[in-house]
Amino acid sequence: MNLKALESNESDTLKNICSIELQNGIADQTKIPLEIAITDDELTTRNSVRFKVNAPKLEFGKDLTINNQSQAFNPGDTIDVSISLTNIGHADLGSATVSLQITDCPFVSAIDNKQEIRDLQTDSTIFCNFKLTASSFTPMMTSAKIHITADEQSTQLIDSTEYTLIVGQLAESIIGTSTSHTEWYPFNNYYKCGKTQILYTADDLGSSPAKIEEMALSIAFTVDPQNFDGYKDFKIKIKPVDLADFENITDYVDMSDAQTVYSKNLQVIDKKGLQTFVFDSSFIYDGKSNIVVEMTWGVNESYVSKENRTKLYCHTTSSKTIAYDFEDEESEIYLYKVTSYRPNTVFRYQKPKQVMFRFTNANDKPLINKQISIDSKSYTTDSTGIVRLITYDILYNRDFKIEVENFGIRHQRVTSTSDTTLVNITLDSDLMHIVYFHVTDSATHENICNAGINIGESIVYTDSIGTASTNPMLGGSIQFAVEAANYFSQSGLLEIESDTSFNIQLAKYPNVTVRTMVETDFTDSVTVTLDSTTILTSNGIAKFENIVNGSHTLNISYSGYYSINCDIKTEKTEIDTTFQLQRIPTITLMVYGDSLPLKNAKIMVNRHNLLTDSTGMVSFAAFADNPSQNITVEHANFFSQNISLGHIESDTTIVVNLNTLCYPIQFHLHNQNTPLQGIAVELDNQSATTDTLGLATIFAKPTESAEYKITLTPEIVLNGTIAVNKNVALINIDLANIDTTHFAHHQSDTTITDTTHTVPHDTTIVVPPHQDTTHHDTTTIAITYKIEFCISDGSAPINDAIVVLNSKLQMTDNRGMVVFEEVTAGMAANYIVAKEDYTSTDGKIEISDTFICNADTTINLILNKIQPPTTDAKTAEAHNFAISPNPSDGLLRIQNYEGQQFMLCDMSGRRLKTITAEGGQIDLRPISSGIYTLTSIICGELVSYTIIIR
Repeated sequence: MNLKALESNESDTLKNICSIELQNGIADQTKIPLEIAITDDELTTRNSVRFKVNAPKLEFGKDLTINNQSQAFNPGDTIDVSISLTNIGHADLGSATVSLQITDCPFVSAIDNKQEIRDLQTDSTIFCNFKLTASSFTPMMTSAKIHITADEQSTQLIDSTEYTLIVGQLAESIIGTSTSHTEWYPFNNYYKCGKTQILYTADDLGSSPAKIEEMALSIAFTVDPQNFDGYKDFKIKIKPVDLADFENITDYVDMSDAQTVYSKNLQVIDKKGLQTFVFDSSFIYDGKSNIVVEMTWGVNESYVSKENRTKLYCHTTSSKTIAYDFEDEESEIYLYKVTSYRPNTVFRYQKPKQVMFRFTNANDKPLINKQISIDSKSYTTDSTGIVRLITYDILYNRDFKIEVENFGIRHQRVTSTSDTTLVNITLDSDLMHIVYFHVTDSATHENICNAGINIGESIVYTDSIGTASTNPMLGGSIQFAVEAANYFSQSGLLEIESDTSFNIQLAKYPNVTVRTMVETDFTDSVTVTLDSTTILTSNGIAKFENIVNGSHTLNISYSGYYSINCDIKTEKTEIDTTFQLQRIPTITLMVYGDSLPLKNAKIMVNRHNLLTDSTGMVSFAAFADNPSQNITVEHANFFSQNISLGHIESDTTIVVNLNTLCYPIQFHLHNQNTPLQGIAVELDNQSATTDTLGLATIFAKPTESAEYKITLTPEIVLNGTIAVNKNVALINIDLANIDTTHFAHHQSDTTITDTTHTVPHDTTIVVPPHQDTTHHDTTTIAITYKIEFCISDGSAPINDAIVVLNSKLQMTDNRGMVVFEEVTAGMAANYIVAKEDYTSTDGKIEISDTFICNADTTINLILNKIQPPTTDAKTAEAHNFAISPNPSDGLLRIQNYEGQQFMLCDMSGRRLKTITAEGGQIDLRPISSGIYTLTSIICGELVSYTIIIR
């Protein structure tokens, strides 16, 4: 934008200089940098600013509330005040500090003037509470300006506000001193009746509770009494209101519940100057509300000429504060007009009186923090032994009933007529005594503050110089106990016959110093834990201070070294102990199978899993938490072996030879690809029966020649011989040349009548690795492997990533792992990996006859984080993918993707099941009602579709 020309020292305000658009997903209270550049023909001025988005915003309430019973603040008072604080911003507030300051009054001070607030949510309100105290020497009507601020982490001002409190009661409030006058209200006696309402604000009256006794109006002109008798049925009413002005009112304020403070059958106004109305009943003003004063009269028997009407001096207000009308005949008067031209007014208050009772013993020592009952109300003496009473009642010859614990009841007469009266009351000390304590450190003789002293049935605490005194108590033998943080307590019996002082010395809890040595050196950063307190050593030293007496648990740990656990016992003396740490040795395993090094052999040591490298070797540190060192060595093609070691003192190498285990041999029986179920198969003295897929599995020891027997019926038996080794996985037998109608589908007990087909007996079938051999029956061998994927983002595993291998779909677990079983060798396996918010990846695995891949071999893939994709609906539409109806009862139709696998998840992302689209539909009808997602990989892209089940 273009700026106007500015003269020297001239300023201008720029508005709407730019607009900023914020995207979704920006974190709360993100700081946004902004640079403003101003350029002319020769010079460019730049200014950098930063602001927060989605930030909290605090707003104080309008009222500062006095919470004590009288709702007044008088000399010598300590009061509780509170103010509301609301978060009206767009983000929750983490923490802020609210501070209160007295800016211009030396007599008033704040106690605990800071308050920490935390976790204030948007649209939430809390109340901040503070204590204020006024000196007993504070002059009446002293004003104290209160400044309150809220700072977020002491770096950014959130909000501030100011209030004014008045100490002592005002004598009167003078509102307006203008010499202009009006003839319209409230005494326009040209008419026979009238009604006027006048609004006065809290600023007019003073922000302190008040007892209003009188109201006076300034009369400019009046009428000769011979021409006008006066105003009949004259009344004044007062009511607190929330109105700030009369700008938009259409009717008078309802005064049916207002207090009638003045009433007279005939009110005469016959002289100029202040006309005072002494209230019949005082109005108690709360010090914070606006009030409406209503004045009514009529119907008068006569009225005067326009020239002789009563007039008042008035002043102009900043808003409309007058509502009025006059009539000749009607007593019910309707609002005619509102105006800002208000009469000069004086409100007079009753001045409060203060009585101070000072309680002392016979030695003139004050009774501090003593509970006193005066006229059945409870009070507590202050640090000078004084209780202050604020009253509006007459004090002269007034009797007060005073009761002090253990001193009985007395009646005290006050005869003073002054506004402030001090009455000294001395209590007998024959039976009551004060005990003074001074508590210090027995070693340093320093004062101990906040030490608790239990004596009799009360407790007192020492001040900053270690002293405390009790309330007066009966003499005799009294049990006492002194306690302080980090010190041993002390107790005993005191004989009290008079006011007595005692010096108490407490012994501090001892320190425990732990020194740790690694090899021959004192080392940093060794972790030392005593009970629940943890310290890292510096120069090999960890020092625990102020440890209580008793038994404690000590733990010392350092990476690569055995931990130390022991108990230590502390008493009143210091403990300084040194520990030598022992290094944890290394264990190296050399794993062989059939005398060859075994790669990827799984080593399980005390719940930890490791894999051997290409040389069959793996190394690990001995585990200090289990000296037995239980080790299990496993490999897919060999028998596992367990090793148990004792405590390892030095680096150790162990050679492990694994023995070959049994291999699974799977027979697949079918008739031209139709599975044959219920056929008995025997191999190596073991037997199995084919399942619904025509498969029977038998585990056999490795051998060059193993006989098998397949019993079709008692009359039809197939015999053969195979070599059992790790390369033989499947014996595929097609019985197309045999009549199977009599024994297929569990009909093996049917009598054979057609024996035209014969099965050769004693036929030996030797199948070399990865080679099919046909002998009458078609017999093939297929090698299968397990392929394991490990998906991560480069630093952490990715859970619930979708992995598709040759159209089979699975999702990774919380380790980022997924395993595909029975992947056939001699083919290419295509895979796709995808995860929402990550780039997808695909590839091909060439599984040749020499490819070795099992569950202990991992294919590691890394997915890169990307911005969230566009809506799932658009991605689905781009691939001509749709599901209907939606919502549905659970039976869904799917277009164009017959046989596609989908993962069904609930709205929390929990994986429920994998389901395949068959016959152009997906059946979810057993599932309960709710919202779910169907997720799959289509054309290399991750597609999620939200469905609703009714």
